Amino acid sequence: MNITIQLKLWLLGSLSLLCACSTSEPPQSNQKETALLQGLEKRAADNLNSETWNLERFQEDKKMYAQYKEVFSVYPLNCSPFPVAEYEYAVASMPFSIQDSTKMLKGICVGEFATVDSEEPQYGLTIVVVAQNETYSEDVFVQSRNYPYLTAQGIFASQKHHFDWVYAKSPDGFSFCFVNMKLFDLRFGETIVLFPEAEGAFSYQQIRQNPHQYKSLDAFKAVIADTVQTLLLTK
Repeated sequence: MNITIQLKLWLLGSLSLLCACSTSEPPQSNQKETALLQGLEKRAADNLNSETWNLERFQEDKKMYAQYKEVFSVYPLNCSPFPVAEYEYAVASMPFSIQDSTKMLKGICVGEFATVDSEEPQYGLTIVVVAQNETYSEDVFVQSRNYPYLTAQGIFASQKHHFDWVYAKSPDGFSFCFVNMKLFDLRFGETIVLFPEAEGAFSYQQIRQNPHQYKSLDAFKAVIADTVQTLLLTK
């Protein structure tokens, strides 16, 4: 067999292999990502379609926001009623405190329920303020209207410090939180620890701990307290 024929056969075989590879099924993970993106795109389109809006809920929101205007005014972002397509979605928040002989920790957990009938929420964000010599108040508003995105905002306030925070979580797993314009990418830890400092400044740590990793809230709080104590010793 001469060299020309050998080269043609080699090229034909390579082309057949390339075609076989190109027609193979895409990885399952890519299929899931595509399906998720298509679902989110459909939801976005439904929210733009007035025929899918839940107008009764929209009218109820208008009344509620008007009645509690001062309550909503404390949050970092202005709260206004807006129409959305029909949905079933339940969200949750859980404030907590941890106190020992040397410090007080004020915290908030924000989460969502897998279904409206679920008994326990899955928390996606925990913020803890290390309030050693201060008394902090906290307030939180978890918004379900952005379904299937989990969104929330809130404040921690004392006489010397004020923390505004805004949180969003996407169904694709990406989530973030702004605290006084500091961005936290929560893929690298869903618990944020804030250390107030002089002149309104603060330092922080981000740790890979979440309440659903533990059998009880008390177990989670114990881990947080131990972690904060270790961090304070290294500051």
